[in-house]
Amino acid sequence: MSISRFITVMTLICSVVASSGATAQESAATGQEKTRQQGQVRGRDLMSPEERAQHREKMRSMKTEEERKAYQEEQHRKMQERAKEQGLTLPDQPGQGPGRGGGRQGRGGPPRQ
Repeated sequence: MSISRFITVMTLICSVVASSGATAQESAATGQEKTRQQGQVRGRDLMSPEERAQHREKMRSMKTEEERKAYQEEQHRKMQERAKEQGLTLPDQPGQGPGRGGGRQGRGGPPRQ
């Protein structure tokens, strides 16, 4: 295969991969918007990307399950207040939001928030 042919093929592959990633992100955003329209959201939907990253790091840094549970409950109360201000609701307990599948469990860290 010539170098120009190789470059053409690689360019095509990269453009297909890039467009499929955008489609997946658009689909996730559409699902979150439908959930918001129904009035109930997850706490993480109300957090900025920076807040989510800080939350993940804080959860990972805690040594015991009890520490994580207490922090998670405190964070959930804060997100309930934020949701209320926006006319939305969160479930009564953390981790029970719409679409909660626990998909991150078993990958070396606590469940996503």
